[in-house]
Amino acid sequence: SGRGNVSLLLNTDGVQLFHSSLWPIWLSVNELPPNVRFTKHNVLLAGLWCSAEKPTMTTFLAPLVKELNHLSVQGLSINAPDGSEVTAKVRLLMTTLDLPAKALVLNMKQFNGELGCSYCEDRGEPRPTTHLHRNWPYTE
Repeated sequence: SGRGNVSLLLNTDGVQLFHSSLWPIWLSVNELPPNVRFTKHNVLLAGLWCSAEKPTMTTFLAPLVKELNHLSVQGLSINAPDGSEVTAKVRLLMTTLDLPAKALVLNMKQFNGELGCSYCEDRGEPRPTTHLHRNWPYTE
């Protein structure tokens, strides 16, 4: 962590509007104090998807990933308050996603689907009354 380096938090989640799906990508700067970090003046809109379908995240996120990779390596020139020029490296440290958005971003099944866990390979068992939900019985 050098002078002026910046770390980011990414958030995305979809919302249904009539017959369209709207997915914004929001970035927050972690170095800002918590009381101002998430105010509308400090949250960056990094992307917006509007379509009848949910986004294909590999396509939707590709330009942002490319730019973040560039900023991580090359950095960004900033004029510091003391008048000096600082090259700040920008890094995405974390994301906050609900489980359906997480499945979409990771290109995997949803949490309630077969092999829907991102940590293990347990298939779970369909509930007898409905196949929309699964159970993961405790096993040793």
